[in-house]
Amino acid sequence: MENTTFNKMLLKTGFCCMASDGHIDDKEISLLKNHFAKLNDSSSIDLINDINDLLAELNSNPQKFLHDFFDFIKISKFSKNETLSILEIALNIILADDKIEYSEIKFFKNIRHRLQISDAEICSNFSNIAEIESFLEADIINESSLSSLTSHFIDNISFPTFAKINIGNSF
Repeated sequence: MENTTFNKMLLKTGFCCMASDGHIDDKEISLLKNHFAKLNDSSSIDLINDINDLLAELNSNPQKFLHDFFDFIKISKFSKNETLSILEIALNIILADDKIEYSEIKFFKNIRHRLQISDAEICSNFSNIAEIESFLEADIINESSLSSLTSHFIDNISFPTFAKINIGNSF
């Protein structure tokens, strides 16, 4: 996938993981900021404006926003490294605020099941994350039906109206 498109996908993944528990924590924003500061090609990302554009889109129609996000992941053809990068940003954002909500785990499962990667590969690549197996456990609902998992997540999540984010001038 082209770098600019992939970087925007990583940003959207991180953003969605931040919002998936209904709260955007400063630690999550800081993690995203640091992640994109390290990229060689972060010129395609205007972090403040891009996050605030995503906030406006999410606030406008959360269900459509999430369906579009999940559909894009499902139809995209990611390389193995891209797949691992998507999972890494998702896991790091979810873990950033030091508390894991069930809604975040369900969100991760929705991402993971749209990517071409096995549980064994995830465990192997993210063995440093003590909680990794809880992210891969069978869900309460019938996980054989991805649309059921997605619908259950989207229909039962309630997002507040998020305010614009100001990251500061240091980025």
